[in-house]
Amino acid sequence: MAANSCGSKKQKLNNSASVACNGSTSNGLKNGTVACPEMCFYCFEVLNSYLNCSQAPKAPDFCNEPFPIFVTWETAKDRRLRGCIGTFSAKNLHVGLQEYAVTSALKDSRFDPITLEELPRLRVSVSILCHFEEGSDYLDWELGVHGISIEYFSDKGVRHSATYLPEVATKQGWDQMQTIDSLLRKGGFKATVTPEVRNAIKLTRYRSEKISVTYSEYMDYCLLHSSKSTEKCASDSEEDSSEMPNDKQGQQIDGAETGGDGVISLTKSGDVAVKIHAKPGAKKNGITDISEEGVGVQISAPPVEGEANTELVRYIAEILGLRKGDISLDKGSRSRNKTILVSNGKLSVEEITEKIKKEMGSS
Repeated sequence: MAANSCGSKKQKLNNSASVACNGSTSNGLKNGTVACPEMCFYCFEVLNSYLNCSQAPKAPDFCNEPFPIFVTWETAKDRRLRGCIGTFSAKNLHVGLQEYAVTSALKDSRFDPITLEELPRLRVSVSILCHFEEGSDYLDWELGVHGISIEYFSDKGVRHSATYLPEVATKQGWDQMQTIDSLLRKGGFKATVTPEVRNAIKLTRYRSEKISVTYSEYMDYCLLHSSKSTEKCASDSEEDSSEMPNDKQGQQIDGAETGGDGVISLTKSGDVAVKIHAKPGAKKNGITDISEEGVGVQISAPPVEGEANTELVRYIAEILGLRKGDISLDKGSRSRNKTILVSNGKLSVEEITEKIKKEMGSS
């Protein structure tokens, strides 16, 4: 089924019961909650990797059962809608969220496509749709509880339909009649809305599990995940080093190891290592994202050998409030994937993390 944007024309609903993650037939509400924050984190990961033209994220750990889903993008500050597309056909969640995270961000015809630069200012919501029921009439639904889909036929026999998710009517301050009339207009009805028109509507009501996450919360999740990976690798490293000869142990302690996949981590020599994914050729310097590749840094520097590295060190020193001499490029001088070191005792991992997040939010 083609993708559907909130409030625009829709295909006929799939009213069959969905299968919950525990394997039993369920409407998703009585037998346990399906929606979880990790689904939103995954949407950010998918869109971030797509906009950066980087490798798609690995398969997530959450439920992969089929459900009708919608993905909604809004500005985090004023909750201004930036895109909302989904489907009423049940799709496996891993594939469905991967598809609609991008489609809702870039293909909602009502809005300009979301750009990489505005990603840090956004909020994403995942809606899992369930418990579809045919209404006895156009008022057989409850504000704030049900989403509704209406279907009607024009004078020429052409079928039209439209839907609103459960939160739309209350967010707009509409009553039931206003919501129905608005849906008729969204579905393309041009004539005067009369009681006869409303009574001819076929209405389907449904419920929704909705979970929302801001980009800042996604960054906290990424950093926590990286920190846990670092702690595990450090623990494994300690176990391995106990079996090494003494001279090998000394070499490991002196090395500037970042500890596994940690993006920002304390090295064994006391410096703080920051993994960088550099993006040269930008119009201005900025922090774009934090991923498994590292802190995404767009760099404004002339295409002269060594200039991008010099500007990177200068920019990082500036946002951390340090002297350039306190920052050094440790690895990746000729690669986009680099490691910089912040000298021992200048700033903690937590302080550097907060400063980078603050800069990212203002970029």
